[in-house]
Amino acid sequence: MPAALHYGMAAMSTPLRIAVVCPLPWPPSGDVTWRIAHEAETLAARGHSVTVLASGRSPEQLAEGRAALERAAEGDVEAVLAAPGTVRVLVVGRAIKATARRQVVGPLDLASGVERALAGDAFDIVHLHEPLTPVPLMASLRHTGARAVVTFHRVDPPTPVALFGPLAERSLDRADARVAVSPRIARTLTE
Repeated sequence: MPAALHYGMAAMSTPLRIAVVCPLPWPPSGDVTWRIAHEAETLAARGHSVTVLASGRSPEQLAEGRAALERAAEGDVEAVLAAPGTVRVLVVGRAIKATARRQVVGPLDLASGVERALAGDAFDIVHLHEPLTPVPLMASLRHTGARAVVTFHRVDPPTPVALFGPLAERSLDRADARVAVSPRIARTLTE
């Protein structure tokens, strides 16, 4: 049986190599990260290679992610890719514990990891969630030759986006497709 049929779809010539950039700490703990996890699983079930680039608190996962980034920087672009039909979470930045129940992303650490992961053009598509989070936006869309998709989950942008307005606009101009998760968000973005 052809591999593509194994995934329950018509045969496709080549699976896409997709990077999903998550600006929130991993593992999933809220509606946005759960949606990202579901999207990644759905794309993998269709036979694509899906790598989630995120921050995390596990020192082991962070060390593994940084080692993969180092191998990719040395020319082994496969080091950051998932196998076709699978999801690989690559922890490329450190999440910081803010309270007993909340973590936040170390923005510069995540930006550096995302830039390194996307530098070798290993991916066909880069999908950034919450693109009004300035640091992941500018890191991901500036450093890739891949097709870029952005998904807006919230109506109100984070406060720092005002400081980075012109840079964020230039980065968003690089997006090939923009997705809003609800009609309300689409209206707000249009306005």
